[in-house]
Amino acid sequence: MPMIGRFWRGWATADHAQAYEELFRTSLLPGLQRIDGFAGAYVLRRDAEGEVEIMTITLFTSQEAIRAIFPCF
Repeated sequence: MPMIGRFWRGWATADHAQAYEELFRTSLLPGLQRIDGFAGAYVLRRDAEGEVEIMTITLFTSQEAIRAIFPCF
């Protein structure tokens, strides 16, 4: 089955990166899991030169599933 990956990337301090990961796990992910067509998510983290690069990858089975949370897509 084809998948659509949606990538988001940002930078934060180490403390804020940890807070973002917690927010994603406790608030955002449960909401995503209720969407028909949501197929999974990854949060990647890379420490670099005093800041943290964060990348989230969310997977969906269709554009309609993405539009459920991002109507402009």
